Amino acid sequence: MRCSSQVANNQYILLHETANETATGRNEAQYMQRSWTSAYTAYIVGDGGIVYQVGQLGYVQYGAGSYANANSPVQIELQHTHDKETFEKNYKVYVELARDSAMKYGIPLTLDTPYNQPGIKSHLMGNTKYLGRSYRSLRLSF
Repeated sequence: MRCSSQVANNQYILLHETANETATGRNEAQYMQRSWTSAYTAYIVGDGGIVYQVGQLGYVQYGAGSYANANSPVQIELQHTHDKETFEKNYKVYVELARDSAMKYGIPLTLDTPYNQPGIKSHLMGNTKYLGRSYRSLRLSF
C-alpha cells in the first residue's frame, strides 16, 4: 500500500463526504489509489457499509489542508448517496470506524471542538477553521 512517509500526529480523526453524485465507494477508492500523492484518505465507506482501506493508517493522508493532514492519523470518506438504505448502512459503519479509530489513537470522542483541541473533526469544521470555506455537514453522534 502506497502512503506518505510522514507519520501523522495523533490529534484528529477527519471525516469527509465524497460529494460525488454518481461514484460508488469502490470507484472512489480506486480513484484515491491512483491519486495517492495528491488526494486520498485512509478509508472510504460505501456500497452498503463496505470499508475500503486506501491509505496506511498513522501516516499523513491528503484529504484536507496541510495542518489538518499532519495531525490526522486517520481520515475517512463517506460515499455520497441519495439511497436511504445504502446511506444508513454506510453511515453506521462510518461512525463506528471513526469511533474505533479515535480510540486506537487515543483521540477524544468529541466532535468539532475548537481547532486546537484533539477530537473527531467533520469536513465542515476542517474547511471552516483551516481553509476558510464550508461544505455540507453531516449529523454525527459518538
